Amino acid sequence: MRDQHLPPASDFYAWDDDLGETPRGSVLRSEPLEGALGVPGAHRAVRLLYATVGHDGRPVAVSGVLYLPAGAAPATGWPVVSYAHGTVGIIPEAAPSLRPMAEVLGHPVCGSTPRFLDAGYAVVCTDYEGLGAAGPHPYLHGPSLAASQIDAVRAARETHPECSATWVAVGQSEGGLATLFTAAEATGVAPELDYRGAVATAPPTEWDTLSAATSDFGRILTPLVLHAASYHDPDVEIEGWLNADGRVLLDAWRTSYLHEPGTVLAVFAELIGKPLLALGRGEASDAEAAARLAATVDFHALEVPRGHYDRPLFLAEGGADEFCVPGTGQRLAEALRDAGNTVEYHFYADTGHLDVPYAAIEDSMAFIARLFGDA
Repeated sequence: MRDQHLPPASDFYAWDDDLGETPRGSVLRSEPLEGALGVPGAHRAVRLLYATVGHDGRPVAVSGVLYLPAGAAPATGWPVVSYAHGTVGIIPEAAPSLRPMAEVLGHPVCGSTPRFLDAGYAVVCTDYEGLGAAGPHPYLHGPSLAASQIDAVRAARETHPECSATWVAVGQSEGGLATLFTAAEATGVAPELDYRGAVATAPPTEWDTLSAATSDFGRILTPLVLHAASYHDPDVEIEGWLNADGRVLLDAWRTSYLHEPGTVLAVFAELIGKPLLALGRGEASDAEAAARLAATVDFHALEVPRGHYDRPLFLAEGGADEFCVPGTGQRLAEALRDAGNTVEYHFYADTGHLDVPYAAIEDSMAFIARLFGDA
């Protein structure tokens, strides 16, 4: 069964008033961030709480951070990068906006945001539904992720009108999935903005291969994949698919987060090499149980859109990815091209999951510069 309601991480993230007909992207609360909570190159940093829609289509409050470059904004305003982060957890305390980015394990915003700021772009980073604000987070729920990423741009422009209406979406891992959904929806959802295109690095694009991940590090996400499936099918018995060790890891995810020292990673370190899924009759390994999981649970309704994308897309994957099976990104790129979309695909051999955005930084920066060419 789906995880139950969790309270917000702090008073800033709490919003009990009925959002009713509040326009999407409306800023509910903001506060400046100082010192270590910023990132190198940011002239100003502002934490935001804004209105969007959640996984169930109802209004929710979501948080994030806006980083502004130094100097005066150009006459047309600073172009905006809406950045979607990778997996951090599912509880409110996992929100990246709560702590210095340097403490967020594998958070590529640390490396890419200074580059964006140096290029004269404003950067807004959503936390997603259920991270910071009341949770839990509907992990890998594409429509929810996209709503948060799109409406972050609206919130940035409301608090700082010097941010341009011109924007691109960028995301890594879970944020890569967010960015793909955003790319498919952006112009229709926010026609008042000038959406130019998207950069998605290491996105999970095939649920059957993701649910069957068998690499040692990749299996740390096994409980979260089940948690994600429960948002499509509330009857998915998360605990029933896991053995005793898998339930220990699930409990760690339900009470801590990836970048908290000594918690999820410490628990998982004790479980490396051990099965996490409950074995059915005749099954001898996690891989066999994972194959049954992929065949039993309907993940396909949650896969990325493969129809029309009306702006260019940059898609990158690594040849040594521990979470997303190498080649899945290429299959998506080919399918999208066959559907008539403009896709720039990059494959970085010997590159692991967390390193893809770093390997792609020069290629992706050049791509973004072309998108913003006349901004």
